[in-house]
Amino acid sequence: MAMLQMDELFEKTYGSDISSLTVNQLVRLILDKRNENKADEIVTDENGFFNNGSRFNCAEQFQMEYGLSQKDSQRLLAAMELGKRMVQAETLRKASIHSPEDAANLMMPRLRYEPIEHFQVILLNSKGKAIKIVNISTGSLNASVVHPREAFSPAIVNHAAAIVAVHNHPSGDPTPSREDRDLTQRLLKSGEILGIPMVDHIIIGDSIYYSFKEHGLI
Repeated sequence: MAMLQMDELFEKTYGSDISSLTVNQLVRLILDKRNENKADEIVTDENGFFNNGSRFNCAEQFQMEYGLSQKDSQRLLAAMELGKRMVQAETLRKASIHSPEDAANLMMPRLRYEPIEHFQVILLNSKGKAIKIVNISTGSLNASVVHPREAFSPAIVNHAAAIVAVHNHPSGDPTPSREDRDLTQRLLKSGEILGIPMVDHIIIGDSIYYSFKEHGLI
C-alpha cells in the first residue's frame, strides 16, 4: 500500500476518518514535513515515545534521541501532555473513593513516573465522589514545604467534605519516611480542627502504594 501523502492525511482530519489513521500517521501529522520519515523510528522504538512515553518529560529528550527539531519536539511533548490530561479528566469525572485502593488507582497513572515529588490532595464530597485533584507542592516533601494551610485551603474553597493526601516517591519505594509520618500527624490534627477529615495519606511508588489507613495509622 502506498504511503499517504501529508495532504491526504490532513484531509482525513476534516471528516470522521481520523480514527482510521495509524499511530505512525498521527505522528507524521505532528511532525514537520522534513522530519516525517522519523515517524517509524519513533513509533517502533521499544523504549521510545509510543511504547514508553512516560519517561519523556522534556522536549530536549526528543531532540537527543530522534534528532528532531525543537519545534517538533515541543509539539510531540504537547500532544502527549494533552492526551494524558484528557484521560486524567475523564478518570476523575468517574472516580469515587471508598478505599485506599480506589485512591491509589486514581493517582498511580498521574504520579508513578514523576521524577520529583508532588504532594497533592483529592477533594471528596460527602458521598466519596472525587471533586478535584489539587497540586499543593512540588519538590522535597517536608513540614516547611507542605503546610496544613495550603493543604486544606482548596478543600475549604471547594466545600469538600474530606480529603485524601497523596504524594509520590520517585525512587519507586513507597515506604514512608519520618517526615512523611510527621506530616501525616500534622494534617490529621488540622483536619480535626477544621472539620474536614483527612481520610488517608497515600504514597505512590512504582506499581505499589502505601496507605496510612491500611496500616492503622489513620
